[in-house]
Amino acid sequence: MPLSTTGNPAKPLAVSIGEPAGIGPEIICKAWHSREEEKLPPFFVLGSTAILEKLSPTTPVQEIQAPEDCADLFDQALPVLDIPCAAEAVPGSPSQATAAMVIQALDQAVKLSLKIKLPDW
Repeated sequence: MPLSTTGNPAKPLAVSIGEPAGIGPEIICKAWHSREEEKLPPFFVLGSTAILEKLSPTTPVQEIQAPEDCADLFDQALPVLDIPCAAEAVPGSPSQATAAMVIQALDQAVKLSLKIKLPDW
């Protein structure tokens, strides 16, 4: 596991999928594919596994159960904390049908970030 600037194991970054009809999923998948070249720390996606698989079929996607699962598989697949979405995402065509998943992803990201103990400055 990569180290933080303090020398302790770094926690993975959480990335919200954003609007699935927008460029968020494409940017996330491109970042994962360039993870070694860019020396990116482990990250996981909060969003729909099915949407990511459909929009980027060349990206191996793996559902995780908790953020802690991310580091062990980051080298082999893009980790996703799955938030199911009943609707399909169509690139370039935002839909109210995906809004609930987007809001839930953001809500979950906030909840996860509030669990982190920030350093005393």
